[in-house]
Amino acid sequence: MMFKPSSGRKKESPVWSHFEYDGSLDKSRCLITIAEKPCGQFLLGKNTTNLRNHLKSKHKEVFAALVIAESQAKRPQDVTTTPTVQAKLKVCLTQAQKSAVIR
Repeated sequence: MMFKPSSGRKKESPVWSHFEYDGSLDKSRCLITIAEKPCGQFLLGKNTTNLRNHLKSKHKEVFAALVIAESQAKRPQDVTTTPTVQAKLKVCLTQAQKSAVIR
């Protein structure tokens, strides 16, 4: 089977290391091999949420490794560490505590 390269934006999500997109069919194929048997399942389109859900339901170990890799990649840019975000979180927590006391 010949896969037509997709055009457009670069696929930046780490989930794409486990899938191949066929532009002529508008489907993504799972590349994961288990016990020397390829999964090969086709998923409509190239929606990364659908691809992640496939990994989550069919390949739990791969999905867990993907989540860990994504969280480690995001740590240096973690927005919750900025002073502005910390101040907003503090205000939200204070408001939530006040509303809990009122009830």
